[in-house]
Amino acid sequence: MTCRLANRIYGTEGSDVIYGTEETDVIFGLSGSDKIHGLGGKDYIYGGPGDDKLFGGDSKDTLRGEEGDDILYGEKGADTLLGGYHNDYLFGGYGDDRLDGEEDFDRNYGEAGDDTITSTNGRSGSYPPDAYTSDFLSGGDGDDNLRADSRSDVFGGEGDDFMVGGSDKFGEGGDDTMLGGRFNSGGEGDDVISSSYSDYYDDFGPRIDGGDGNDILSTGGRGPQSITGGDGDDRISMSTILDGNHHIDAGRGDDNVTAYSRSSYYDGLTVNLGEGDDNLETINFFFLDLNGNDGNDFFNVSGTDFYYDYGPEKKVVEVHGDGDDDLVKIFDSKATIFGGDGDDKIVAYYGGTVFGESGSDDIQGRSDKDHEVLAGEGDDNVELDGGNNTIAGEGGDDFLKTGDGDDNITG
Repeated sequence: MTCRLANRIYGTEGSDVIYGTEETDVIFGLSGSDKIHGLGGKDYIYGGPGDDKLFGGDSKDTLRGEEGDDILYGEKGADTLLGGYHNDYLFGGYGDDRLDGEEDFDRNYGEAGDDTITSTNGRSGSYPPDAYTSDFLSGGDGDDNLRADSRSDVFGGEGDDFMVGGSDKFGEGGDDTMLGGRFNSGGEGDDVISSSYSDYYDDFGPRIDGGDGNDILSTGGRGPQSITGGDGDDRISMSTILDGNHHIDAGRGDDNVTAYSRSSYYDGLTVNLGEGDDNLETINFFFLDLNGNDGNDFFNVSGTDFYYDYGPEKKVVEVHGDGDDDLVKIFDSKATIFGGDGDDKIVAYYGGTVFGESGSDDIQGRSDKDHEVLAGEGDDNVELDGGNNTIAGEGGDDFLKTGDGDDNITG
């Protein structure tokens, strides 16, 4: 058996230009701002102190910048690039590379290939926003695995990327999975995005923009939350644990939206469903502004029993069905409901004010609470159980029926 040892090449204490061989080399730049080329073979290159430029060349190389503001180029092959101390630039090049800038502020570019990029500067945690600088991660083309500390910005590039942590993340092209972070933008593709980010200093919750595609989007945790679905048939879920003003904009497409509040008296939610046949369920929110837009939408509002001692009659719920044939069910909250265009079915279990507006609407009140109903245009059906009710049939051939109570009915 023949065993060939790697070539060991040493620089000087000055600024050197070093070339390896076409075989396996171990190269030490030592001190100074060195420029080192590994060339062919599986090379191991150590920059040492100083602002170095390291080039891996062909094959599967390992580059370590060590101390100084270094620039590392993996070039061809499945390379490993480690920045070391100070502010480094890492470029993976072609191949499935592994990049880690390590300490301080680094910029990592995976470029072509299925790359793994890690941000481990050791400075994540609950510190003020200006306590430290952040890294930058860019996957480039390929299905990349990107893991960032809590202050880094991350760009997936083209491909189906897996992205964890970071501050602001951008999936760009491909079917991406994005977990954690303050702001996530999926871009094009069918993305899965979930975050329970909270900022102790800014009272800031997670924000998600799914972009185009059929996305699965979810938020949770502290602080005001925001989800934008974008175009596509999206599944959106939100769970809150502190008072705040939360927002969901489902966008165009047939969307399913669920929002659940674990908070107390002042938790509010605004929902815009957008065009399409959407399903919306909200639970335990005390302030609601729900808007259907075009499409056959379903609204299901419930949950006062969870905080019943505050009094369900104090809740503020407003629903705008807008276009097409909507189904609205309000279970335990006094609500103001606008049916909009289309033949709507509206069930107000706990009383409130209902505007049927255009279309032949079916309006029901299933409790002894007081209702005010303006049926609007069309041949409407209005049936109320008990309570002291006011009903105006307005235009069309209407059927109006009430139960026990002192009622005021006009055709």
